[in-house]
Amino acid sequence: MPPKKDDVLSQKSAAASSDAILAAVNKLGAELAKVSQQVDGIQKSMEERLDTTEKHLSTLQNDHSQTQQRLEETDVTFSQVDVRLSELEATCAELQAANALKAKMNDL
Repeated sequence: MPPKKDDVLSQKSAAASSDAILAAVNKLGAELAKVSQQVDGIQKSMEERLDTTEKHLSTLQNDHSQTQQRLEETDVTFSQVDVRLSELEATCAELQAANALKAKMNDL
């Protein structure tokens, strides 16, 4: 018995649908591959930027550490200068008092 006309049409329709689905899947696969390549490119770019940022951060931390050390050294130096200045002021006050006493003695 020959196949019915409806069966033949149904088979052709199913084959056409399968071909359309396969073409769509292939097209989506190609688009997915492009998207994957773009994601890989973005990932590489972000990793490079992150590496650069980490290098800058490391440099900044090192600079900050050095600056902090210099500030601490400067603070110690200023403290020492302050002590020496206080001693000098005391000596000047003593000399001023001695000079005032000499002036009084000279007036007599």
